Amino acid sequence: MKENIQDNGPMCIFVMGVNDSKTAVVKRFNANGRVDYDWEGNTDFSIHTHTSQKNRKMMPILWFQKDVIKIPAPDIFVNCISDADNQTKSLTQAAHYLDQASKQWPGMPVFNDPRKIAGTRRDTIYQRFHHLPGIDIPKVVRFQPKNRDDVLATAAKEGFTYPFIVRSCGAHNGKGMVLLQSPDRAGDLDCLAFNGSDFYLTQFRDYKNAGGLYSKARFIIMDGKIYPRHFITSRHWLINSHSRDNLMDGNAVTRELERQVLSTLEKKIAPAALDSVRKIYRDVGLDYLGFDCHVQPNGNLLFFEINAAMNGMGRSDYKAYPYLKSFRDDMINGYNALLAAKIAAGKLRRQA
Repeated sequence: MKENIQDNGPMCIFVMGVNDSKTAVVKRFNANGRVDYDWEGNTDFSIHTHTSQKNRKMMPILWFQKDVIKIPAPDIFVNCISDADNQTKSLTQAAHYLDQASKQWPGMPVFNDPRKIAGTRRDTIYQRFHHLPGIDIPKVVRFQPKNRDDVLATAAKEGFTYPFIVRSCGAHNGKGMVLLQSPDRAGDLDCLAFNGSDFYLTQFRDYKNAGGLYSKARFIIMDGKIYPRHFITSRHWLINSHSRDNLMDGNAVTRELERQVLSTLEKKIAPAALDSVRKIYRDVGLDYLGFDCHVQPNGNLLFFEINAAMNGMGRSDYKAYPYLKSFRDDMINGYNALLAAKIAAGKLRRQA
């Protein structure tokens, strides 16, 4: 699909980060024989931005080098660094750079300020917001286990009940994670690398419905507006981007349920839960914030994750799920409208 790109437009500088381990994920060899790779921990806003290709400039934060990337005068900085666990060095460097840039270009707007990404760590989200009405954010503790005994001891000390989740900090899509069912299953933890790195303990909530199925909703908030993204139904509690083939690809009923839920999502959320969601968005202070949750029968929300790392504007399988395109298009249009408003406000500040 060719994005709706104008012939010209504002100068957008996209701030990209290298993760703390200085690694990237190789995807493929492209048509030119070059390697395509992902910089993990960055949300790719650039391809959805309605400005010309020549006015989309990437600014990599190479925290391990002293050289400073020279860039043209921007109309806006768009921060793509979104992983609060794996991008700590890039986030620190990006914040320092933007502090300096604000002196050179006073009033320059920033989209998804990197100085606020740290507030989306799993344990931080729990500590700040678990008390809010209408929502359930299960307890999360961050720690550095040396072995499986450390895991069991910390879980007991912190009051976790079985089962609970042990997850490597920064791991995604079910990798580096174990659902520990009982103390006598401690051997299940041996697949994890207890090498002094950080892990999360998360209290598990069994959220299956009366039919024994699980469902996860995702929505993005930008400028206070909720943009539904997906509602995946699965036979397994661990739902990620690959879970559609577990049930939905061959089940028209679950696909129609997704279409209906996405069309009426705000109405399905209880008023108290909706107020809490909006408070979280305001308090975190990011322009683009993603929410993964289970919508309970009473409209309350069980949250799994809240951060800016969710690629809400990515493509979907429109042949199997044609209704997803309109939700994606709405989100892309909302993103560009917010960008345009921030750019206009920045110009007024600089002219004042």
